[in-house]
Amino acid sequence: MKLLDTLYNTLIKSTGSISIDDFHDTVLGIKEKTEDSLSLIASIITMDGRFLFDGDKIILKFLETNKFKKKTTSIKRLSASSMEICGLALEEFRQTHLLDANYVVFDFETTGLSSKYNRVIEIGAIKISKGKIVDKFHSFVDPESYIPKQITDLTGITTEMLENAPDASVAFSNFYEFIADSIIVAHNLSFDYKFLKFNLDKIGLPIPHTGLCTMKLARRFLKENNLISAKLHSVAEYFKIEIEKEHRAFEDAQTTSKIFLHFLELAERNSIDTVHKLYEYQNLSIYEV
Repeated sequence: MKLLDTLYNTLIKSTGSISIDDFHDTVLGIKEKTEDSLSLIASIITMDGRFLFDGDKIILKFLETNKFKKKTTSIKRLSASSMEICGLALEEFRQTHLLDANYVVFDFETTGLSSKYNRVIEIGAIKISKGKIVDKFHSFVDPESYIPKQITDLTGITTEMLENAPDASVAFSNFYEFIADSIIVAHNLSFDYKFLKFNLDKIGLPIPHTGLCTMKLARRFLKENNLISAKLHSVAEYFKIEIEKEHRAFEDAQTTSKIFLHFLELAERNSIDTVHKLYEYQNLSIYEV
């Protein structure tokens, strides 16, 4: 948005922040603050990871990050075999039966929508093997900046909760080892995948080939079942899966893993018996299934 680019260029040449009153007057041309205008500003700022909004002023994030002490961390070295397995293309599972593969169903909580400007603050994952849950992974991640109020309101995660969390290089090194022999699965995979790719790129680890998306599978397997939407809550409700807590990485990964197990059953009933066939099915046009 040109408005936000203009704001960014203005702040980077000045003190790095602007009061909400000045933003109203000089940028929006609105003289009086209202609940609607504050809500609008909060929504816009939260979508752009260059800024923070604390209710009184808009702050350029990179200036805030200097207030946080950098942790001295080390990245766990992975074996060559693990790195090789993680790089397998899904085409190499052409003959692999659905129940013979390992899957990691994962979810991230983030400070916003941009993998470039926003940060992952929580990782949750469930490993499935032979059709059963066999392992779990959870980690907070220090974003080295304050958590926007809107994100705390949504997730319940505060800046203080992350003070002793590992930084992204350590958290993603550990997570990489957890997913190394598995096919990745997520609800709305394209969103989480871009954050995964960005963080693994930064620490020089190979990127897993894109995997399976339970949102795509829902739109195909359940398209004749009057599904209101393919959002996680709606699909869970369809399968009568109780959601313990929404917008938290581990709990959302748990919910997604239960949904995925249902889709493995539906796949076999529809003669989709290999990983590669399921991958091809999820990428068919919605009108072809």
